[in-house]
Amino acid sequence: MTEEKSGISRLKVKFIIEGLGEVEGELVRFLAPRTVDLIVRSLPIEGRAALWKEEVYFETPIKMGEEKARATVEAGTIAFWPM
Repeated sequence: MTEEKSGISRLKVKFIIEGLGEVEGELVRFLAPRTVDLIVRSLPIEGRAALWKEEVYFETPIKMGEEKARATVEAGTIAFWPM
């Protein structure tokens, strides 16, 4: 995952998944400001991705608890799941 130039509240990111392609998205700071700040400071993030149905999961170096957690999200949402 890499960061591209964007506004303060919405940060554009690009996921490059070897063998599958690229996808762009946004991290929305007001939805989880501490989480987004930690993710941005950790970029770029590299590692192995796992597929489950239509979802892509990968580990990050970020160690923190939940922030403004939701039980469900809309399709296409970028979400952080602390483990």
